[in-house]
Order: sequence, then C-alpha cells, then structure tokens
Amino acid sequence: MQANALASVPEFLNERRPDGPTCLVLDVRLPRLSGLDFQRELSAANIHVSIIFITGYGDIPMSVQAIKGGAIEFRPSRSAIKTCSTRFSWASREIARGWESEKAIAAQTPS
Repeated sequence: MQANALASVPEFLNERRPDGPTCLVLDVRLPRLSGLDFQRELSAANIHVSIIFITGYGDIPMSVQAIKGGAIEFRPSRSAIKTCSTRFSWASREIARGWESEKAIAAQTPS
C-alpha cells in the first residue's frame, strides 16, 4: 500500500493516479473548496475514487450528503483518526476486491 499526502485540490488533480484501487481521505474543510464540493467535482469529472471523510467539523446533514455522494465512510469526530486505520484497511480490501472483479469482467469481454 502506498500513501501520498497532498496539500490541495489542484495538487490532487495534477497528480497521476495509480492504476489500481485508490482511496482518498478527505476533510470537510479544505482550503478554497470544501471536501463535499470536491467530491461533487470528482463525480462530475467522472473521476471515481473511494472517499473516506474524517473531520472534527461534521454533522448529520454533512454525513448524509457525503454518503449519498458515494463516500464509503464519514467520521465526524476528532477521535476518528484512531479508527481510521481499521476502516482504511477494510476499505482497501473492499476496493481491491472490486478492482479484481472489474479486471476479471474486462478480461472476459471481447474488445
């Protein structure tokens, strides 16, 4: 597993994404653009990555918006970092399973 820490949305957009399962860990509060707005922009640009939100500033409406937008997790507490490792491991396994399934289907589909 490889992790990259990026400081901004433009930095993420300019970064080459790995050819394989990818998970983005976001805060609701980002410089210039909220994490929820960034999630919407990724979806609109047809960029599909699994997203885990971790924030000390979240509330129920934010969590509903994030999950409806496709996030796989929303942790609205400062203690979320403690549980993030476990959830990230779970999410990584789930993403990898989905990735392997997609590759298997693609291999069986005639070009």
